[in-house]
Amino acid sequence: MLLLWRRCDEEPSAPAVVFDAPVCPTVPECPTGAPRPKPKPRQAKPQRNDVVVAQPRDLLPVPQLRTPPWLTALRLQVSARSLALGRCFTGVERPGALRFAASVTPSSGELSDVVLESLPGSVALSEEQRTCAVGNLTMPPYRLPIAGERDVDVATRVSLVLEF
Repeated sequence: MLLLWRRCDEEPSAPAVVFDAPVCPTVPECPTGAPRPKPKPRQAKPQRNDVVVAQPRDLLPVPQLRTPPWLTALRLQVSARSLALGRCFTGVERPGALRFAASVTPSSGELSDVVLESLPGSVALSEEQRTCAVGNLTMPPYRLPIAGERDVDVATRVSLVLEF
């Protein structure tokens, strides 16, 4: 037992490690030589207590956007074609909705630039169903009331949501 006791007391201590120079990686945060000067605090810009004088301005005529008077008639005529449109969607597994957008010329009642897009969460249409729906929506031309209006030959972009 005494031998064991003696070994425990005479255990050599770990040698001290002394570095000559600081070990520092090549990183900008590592101080080399003189310390970096601290940035000076920014001074607040002086407050200006000037009064802003109102200046007269020209009036800009802004055209008032209004609903075309024939839009109600267009909606009624599109809904009247629902039976023909319903035949285009036979066999679809669940109900859906489409955004129908087209340029309408009120004087002739014709549609141009027709776009049908499925709304999110709705069933995607096949090419055959899309062709059938566009055909039923564009032919025959619509009969829109245009009495007493100016610029009736200008096409107006219209967008409707159709549910099936």
